[in-house]
Amino acid sequence: TQMHARRLPLTRTYGYIPIRRSNTQGLLEQEIHLERLDTDVFFALDRVEHVQWDRAYVDRVFTRPRDDSPAGPALAVDAYGSLHFDGGLQYERHYRAYSSNPSPLPKPLRDASKRDKTRSYDARAYLQLPEMSQRFHDLAIDITREYDNDYDGVHALMKYLMQNCDYTLDVPRHRKDPIEGFLFETSEGHCEYFATTAVLLCRAADIPARLVSGFRGGDWNTYGEFLTVRQSDAHTWIEVYFEGFGWLPFDPTPPDSSAAGYRQIAFEGWTHFVESLELTWHSYIVN
Repeated sequence: TQMHARRLPLTRTYGYIPIRRSNTQGLLEQEIHLERLDTDVFFALDRVEHVQWDRAYVDRVFTRPRDDSPAGPALAVDAYGSLHFDGGLQYERHYRAYSSNPSPLPKPLRDASKRDKTRSYDARAYLQLPEMSQRFHDLAIDITREYDNDYDGVHALMKYLMQNCDYTLDVPRHRKDPIEGFLFETSEGHCEYFATTAVLLCRAADIPARLVSGFRGGDWNTYGEFLTVRQSDAHTWIEVYFEGFGWLPFDPTPPDSSAAGYRQIAFEGWTHFVESLELTWHSYIVN
């Protein structure tokens, strides 16, 4: 749900930032070593509830000159709930995140998204559409017509895209509208085409939806027993709002052997060994 932007300051005494709750019981713990990226986005599994830094990192953050960030280290939460490093905290990218990673059962989601249910938030921002053809609107209605709830409607739209469109990185040029060209002409595209089309079809069917970009999958390192997430694992999917549950992810892109996250890594064993050495070096020497 759209909310007010806010700052969550790091506490020097405890070295943690509670996002939604202060304890870590029942949460999925992740220890993350984030390499330098051209973004201030804070990465972790979905729904971050709590963030923790080791005491040595906290001391370093507070002893570093803060002329450029007088407000102090913090995580910034934007109006859509996304987390960003702020106040110099972006330099300390070894942290523990605790996520609830919700996966509610279908029946409660069906009940929460009945079409006659009054939404308790302003859905207009997530139902906006550019000018689309009547054929596009008719398709969205036809696919979801038999369902009385958003959950089944979204799954019907995802199924339609997966069965009627193919994944490719070699995207053909569309002379006019790229989305309608993808949907009605070539039926070929990468994850951004699938996700953008899915969002627009959802909105045309009166289902609030939004586009999300991040990373999916990764490569399990057998030497160091950690998961490496690379730039090639970048992915785009959608989120749909359900009353009482918030935004939940759906992925309309079909698996493909050429897709990001599915490629075999050349010299995999050697790559794992070198990456394990690099992580050890950064963890125990650099950091």
